[in-house]
Amino acid sequence: MKNYKDMFENIYLSSWEKLIDLNEKLMRLIMGEIGLDVQWYNGSECNVTGKKQHLILGICKELGADTFIFGGQ
Repeated sequence: MKNYKDMFENIYLSSWEKLIDLNEKLMRLIMGEIGLDVQWYNGSECNVTGKKQHLILGICKELGADTFIFGGQ
């Protein structure tokens, strides 16, 4: 079984200005460990405006998505 202590200790000891940066680091680490290879986009990189579902729809259209899965209730 792989020991993750060093990886998580490095993350824990790092100084994070924004929670989003910590979340991204953790998600990329976990995705890499389970072999999930996906393209990663930050919403701030997209040239889209709007609020709520209009913003999400705009981002999906800009990225050429044909499916959106929402993890709601």
